[in-house]
Amino acid sequence: MNMKHWWLCVFIAAPVCLISAEYIPPGPAYPCPKDAQTQLLYPCTCENGTDAGLHVRCENVGLAVLSVGLGNIAGLGLPIERLELRECKIGRLFGALLQRVRVRVLHVVDTPLRAVDEAFFMGVNTTLQELYMLNTQIDTFPKEAFRILGNLSVLSIDGHLMQSLAQDIFAGSATYVVTKLPNLKKGPVKGWQ
Repeated sequence: MNMKHWWLCVFIAAPVCLISAEYIPPGPAYPCPKDAQTQLLYPCTCENGTDAGLHVRCENVGLAVLSVGLGNIAGLGLPIERLELRECKIGRLFGALLQRVRVRVLHVVDTPLRAVDEAFFMGVNTTLQELYMLNTQIDTFPKEAFRILGNLSVLSIDGHLMQSLAQDIFAGSATYVVTKLPNLKKGPVKGWQ
């Protein structure tokens, strides 16, 4: 091989050696909003995005301010895979808070919740599959509110003030958990009436 061909091989092969081909997996289908849009989520924060939706946490807020943040998420067209309401200043869940959002898993944690209105779950009644209520002040099982949750497969109420449960808590319900006993722990429930 003469010198002319050797330099030609080096000239062509050098850039190939410098370029490394590495597979970079794409990000989640629903990433958290960029910095410029995070103000729209206030008072909530996006913990992470997934292919199924966002993981959103709302902490230490009231119902009015919370409705603005969730309304903005709905306006962006983003589904919520997991919504956590932690230490919120909410005694009663009512109104159209969840009407425009798509939520699959809802956690209500350390919130002095005493009641859930009948129409509160309108809007998520077809998307909500798991509902966890931890350390609330619910003293009566909100059977009217849960009645419309047709896709609910997990209901966990852990830490509450309910003394007893009626036999018909899932009567006329679209809820799948009619065949299961709800997970009711850390509360004064003595039995079924």
